Amino acid sequence: MNKMLATSKYSNAILLLDRGFGNFSICKSCINKGLNFCIRLKTTNLDFSKHVLMNTSNDYITEWKPSEMERATSKKYHQDTKPILVRVTKVILKTGEIELLVSNLFNKKALDENSMKKLYALRWGIEEGFKKLKPTMKLEQFGCRRYEGIYQEFYAHIFMMNLVAIISAEAEPEIIKKTHKRKLKYKYNWKSAFLFIRSKIADIFYHQKITNSLKDLINKISNSLIAVKENRTFHRTKTADKQWQSQWYK
Repeated sequence: MNKMLATSKYSNAILLLDRGFGNFSICKSCINKGLNFCIRLKTTNLDFSKHVLMNTSNDYITEWKPSEMERATSKKYHQDTKPILVRVTKVILKTGEIELLVSNLFNKKALDENSMKKLYALRWGIEEGFKKLKPTMKLEQFGCRRYEGIYQEFYAHIFMMNLVAIISAEAEPEIIKKTHKRKLKYKYNWKSAFLFIRSKIADIFYHQKITNSLKDLINKISNSLIAVKENRTFHRTKTADKQWQSQWYK
């Protein structure tokens, strides 16, 4: 991540990063690059997290003094080890769990405590995108060993995600028409839409009468729906480490 930040050209953006990137060195890199960030920290294993959780304030500005291990990591990336000024925001989830956010967004009038919660929630769309790519589309199960083939498979998956979004968007008016009298809102089932389109991919690009194929797909997608239930929460259970590996990694 530090290497990516070193070559980044972001401007007028806020980086939203999850717990895997919640460390002193990443925050230092963002500050040195003049980047705005909002990062979720782990509530365990970090001395800084344990320290701020003891503070009764839910939204305040404090100094992050690096631990010995954090100083070693910073030196590895040729960073100074001076403390940094950060804003700490604690978001209390419905489960009682504390979502610990650290940022350099110090203007509380522009972004109050509630706005920080909504800001971090914006990353959920990216999480859903990775869920579609990995478990549903099996992105990691490469069928090729050569890096050219890996690139080809990766971009084919990205192309399919965009194609599903484009064709499914055409089904939205029909979905609204069919469900406007229902109590809940409905949306198309992404997994079903992906399978429908995958089965018709040859017809879409090689059949002379593409219109009929698209109409058939839009009809199927508009009939495969799932209800949108707002503010649902699910208990996250820790899963065992993956045992399966692509042949590329063996």
